[in-house]
Amino acid sequence: MLLPEGCFWVFLLVFWGFGFGHALLAQQSTSSRLQAVGMDGKDTYTLFQRSVSPLVLPEAIPELLLLQRPEKPEGRILGADGRPLSLVWPPYVEEKFRVLWQYAARPEREVPPWRWEIQRLLIDEVPAQAGHAKGELRLEAIFYALDAYARPDTLFTFTNSLSYTRPLSRISYVDGLLYRALGGMRDYAERWLTAEQGRHPALARGIRVQPYLEEGGTARDTIFYASGETLSWSDFRGRMSSGSRFNASIFTTLAMDYTASVENGLLTVPVRIRAFMLPRDSWVRPGGQSAYALNHEQRHFDMVQVVSLLLKGWLEGFVWSKADFEGQLNQAFMHAYRLMNRLQEAYDADTSHGQRKERQVLWDAALDQALEGDFQALAELYGLPMEYELLPP
Repeated sequence: MLLPEGCFWVFLLVFWGFGFGHALLAQQSTSSRLQAVGMDGKDTYTLFQRSVSPLVLPEAIPELLLLQRPEKPEGRILGADGRPLSLVWPPYVEEKFRVLWQYAARPEREVPPWRWEIQRLLIDEVPAQAGHAKGELRLEAIFYALDAYARPDTLFTFTNSLSYTRPLSRISYVDGLLYRALGGMRDYAERWLTAEQGRHPALARGIRVQPYLEEGGTARDTIFYASGETLSWSDFRGRMSSGSRFNASIFTTLAMDYTASVENGLLTVPVRIRAFMLPRDSWVRPGGQSAYALNHEQRHFDMVQVVSLLLKGWLEGFVWSKADFEGQLNQAFMHAYRLMNRLQEAYDADTSHGQRKERQVLWDAALDQALEGDFQALAELYGLPMEYELLPP
């Protein structure tokens, strides 16, 4: 796999730990030094040669941390003789960054990947009063999670800017400032993670989806399905379609919406499912308001409620992915929506839009049973594929 030019990735595996011991990563102490290495004819100063304390992360942390850093730092520092030195990373910089983190193993947990990226490291010095250098150090980093489609979701950004004056003879002072900036990043990340644990979706240790049916009520020319209640012809308020050969028409459909929040460390997703009809899109022909015709239209409404029950059952049986629960919900809803339309078409075709009364009686009975949770008779009327379509997607 080719990576973007000018950067490379370092993979740090960080697993969930619950009740497990945390083993600190070993720290190495190496004094700062001036490394005179030719780079386009200029001396260089190698950064990041001292040890740094690990960041103690909360237990509920993402599984994978990826570090991206610039190809090289920006700016320059002044050597002991006042000459400018270009800045370079040491060849083992990944190990230095790695000790910022502490981790424990719990590989069976499903958690989303994180990335943290040093977007910019600038150290720039200019001559000051005799024998001194005046400089600025600026560190910019971003922490973000990746969703199921590898799209970045920014969690927080960090910027640390330090101004200083140092003797030219104390070039190691720059390393101390660098570690102060990194320590500030580490401490900020630890505070953020601790504060957001139990609240931020990316830190949730699992997911709980809670589907439910909501019945009854009206809203802006909408009638929601309510068990035990039936429609009346007064609910059909629309204008008859010009040239229609039908006695009546009803507009019914299905809706699903949800919210998500973290409760007690779990991403909790209540999912509301509703069947409804639109009176202004439903109509009856003048003189066609019989009880038999109203029952036929009512059964179209019942059909949507049956599919709502099926959808609720599917969602209750899912194994949910915290990273892709929205995709799972959308897939289930579309499966239910297509099934609803096929059932409505099969119902009208088999009853000839209510003209075949003996078939209407069978559908009435099958729908009554399905509303009580028994879908067998409906499956037989619909045909063999129903057995498979009743299963979750």
